Amino acid sequence: MIDSVSTSAQTRLALLQELAEIGMELARDLRDQVKIEPRPDAGLVYARIARAVRQTLALQARLEAEAKAETVRAVRAQAAGKKAQVSHILTNLIEDDDEDSDAETVARLTSLYEHLADKDDCDFADLTVPEIVAQICQTLGVPFDPDRWPIDGPEPGPEAPRTARDHPPAPPGDRPATLHAPAAASP
Repeated sequence: MIDSVSTSAQTRLALLQELAEIGMELARDLRDQVKIEPRPDAGLVYARIARAVRQTLALQARLEAEAKAETVRAVRAQAAGKKAQVSHILTNLIEDDDEDSDAETVARLTSLYEHLADKDDCDFADLTVPEIVAQICQTLGVPFDPDRWPIDGPEPGPEAPRTARDHPPAPPGDRPATLHAPAAASP
């Protein structure tokens, strides 16, 4: 999606650049003609050419800004998808750590959510999901075994299908205090 937007925008920008150059050639030709033989309508013709060139340059600047904004939106959407995926993976990793007490699990989840809340979505743009997970695990002191938690695969994009498992979990305040129910004793 990002490539098609930028390719289309680049094509339009190139055409506008060419149009501005043609306008400038016309203005220079008019200048040279007036030096040789004055024209009564030279001022009017020049004003029209100059206005067309100014409007072309203004449109070019607006399209450049729109293309840049679209790129930023696409990068942010992709990064937000990574952030949600990282949150899901790390929540499962922390909840499944049998060595932690419930209080330690809640504390680690709280730290995770605070860490993720402090990060802008674009902080996730340049790293892969495995790199982000490894960094956050190191920061939070969470043991991480990449062989046990496969996190390779396609990076989520803005048009990636979403499932219930892809949504970030609720913040700790909205979660039950006991995250792991004790296993029922079998008779």
